[in-house]
Amino acid sequence: MHLQTRSEEISRLSTDRNEEESVRQELKQPQEEVKQTQEQLATANQELDATNQKLAAAEQQLADVAGDQEEVKKLKTQVETLTADRAGDREQFAAELDRTREELETERADRQQVQAQLASKYEELDRTQEEFDRKCEELEKLKRNPTPAIELAEPADLLNQLKALHPKSKATLGDVKVLMEIIEES
Repeated sequence: MHLQTRSEEISRLSTDRNEEESVRQELKQPQEEVKQTQEQLATANQELDATNQKLAAAEQQLADVAGDQEEVKKLKTQVETLTADRAGDREQFAAELDRTREELETERADRQQVQAQLASKYEELDRTQEEFDRKCEELEKLKRNPTPAIELAEPADLLNQLKALHPKSKATLGDVKVLMEIIEES
């Protein structure tokens, strides 16, 4: 009777191992965060393989000593301990897997935010480049078509025009000449 219960329990553990294999398949992603988890999974698999070997050895021992009740009780305790250890390992692995998935989602969200910021910066750069190009075109046009020089009248004529518009002006011919020199220099 105890052997049948143990066989059912071992069958259940085998089913759990099949479920574990499907979880491994889900974790095969090319991100570096997943690689760390895979390394941890490899370590956990080694531990699980060791546990499975211990379980297989325990099964063999159970089969060999079916008539010896004391030996059966010992083996039963070992199997229960190994089963409890394996359940703890599964829970720990599941928790680590959840943390890694959360970190991956956070990284994805951060990457999307950075990509959006980068796109915004590229748009701003494009606008700046367009404005720069327009300014360069304007500069080239000015270089090709320089502003014509202003031709000023004779100083005496300018003084007469000033006196005609402002008869009380105290400007002299010398003042007008100085102003014309300033204008020509600039």
